[in-house]
Amino acid sequence: MLSLGDMAFPEPSRDELKARFPAIDLLYFSENGGVQKVTPFFSETERFAAIVGHADRVVVRKVSCDIGPKDYDKTPVLTTLTNRQEIAAFRELFRFRDKGEFFDCFCAGNPLVEWWQGDVRLARTPIHHLKGLKWDRLYGCASFTSESKAALHAWFDERGLLEEMSEK
Repeated sequence: MLSLGDMAFPEPSRDELKARFPAIDLLYFSENGGVQKVTPFFSETERFAAIVGHADRVVVRKVSCDIGPKDYDKTPVLTTLTNRQEIAAFRELFRFRDKGEFFDCFCAGNPLVEWWQGDVRLARTPIHHLKGLKWDRLYGCASFTSESKAALHAWFDERGLLEEMSEK
C-alpha cells in the first residue's frame, strides 16, 4: 500500500504504471515512506520503438555538420522506405545501450532519419557516426549496442549509402 500523508493507495505494478503512463517519469512512493524516481518506464530501445513504431514512411537524408534543423528539408534524400515490413526491419536495427552510456559529438549527425505517419513527421533522428542518436525524445545521447552499430553499418553498406554519407 502506498501512502501520501493520510491517504493510502493500492500499489500499482510496474506493468500497470507502464501501461497507464507510457511516456512520463514518476516519483514512486515506497511503503517505508522513501521516494524513488522511476525512470524510464521504457528502455531507450523501447521508447524509440514506441515513438516511431507507427511510421509508414522513412526518409533517410544526407546532412552535413554545418547545417541546422531549419535546413534539414533542403538536404538530399538518400533513400525512402514505404514498405511496412522494411520499415519494421529497419526500426529493429536501432538498439541502445543502457542509460548513462553516451558519446560526445557536436555535429548535426549524418544521416538524418525521418519517421513519418502519413504527412505527420513522428521524429527526426540524426545518427552520429553510426555510434548513436542525439535526440531529445530519448534520455540524451543514446549509444547503439555493438550489434546495432554493425547491423546499421551493414544496412547502409548493402544499399551503397556509406560512400554517399561520407562524401563532403
